Amino acid sequence: MYATHPWLLLAALSTLLLIGCIAIPRLRRYALQVFVIPIAFGVCAPLGGAIVLIGIHELGLRVPSATWSTYTIYFLCGLSGALLASLTLKTISRRFGF
Repeated sequence: MYATHPWLLLAALSTLLLIGCIAIPRLRRYALQVFVIPIAFGVCAPLGGAIVLIGIHELGLRVPSATWSTYTIYFLCGLSGALLASLTLKTISRRFGF
């Protein structure tokens, strides 16, 4: 059996949300944000989490060993990346009138 790629779920979710936003006229202005934010979360969470954990290790601090603390770092990095992507897309959409 083949395992599904982790990016496939994010791409499918983004595509379904994009189609939903395009289908509902009131939500069309959010279509670009809805498409990009799940992908931004998926990119920023592992990369940001790895950068934070490597930084903690290089500073000589104790790397958290509890599962919940690692997941918290992962979630906060993904959330900050999604927020940054949302703010960037909002600025772009205002500037170009999307």
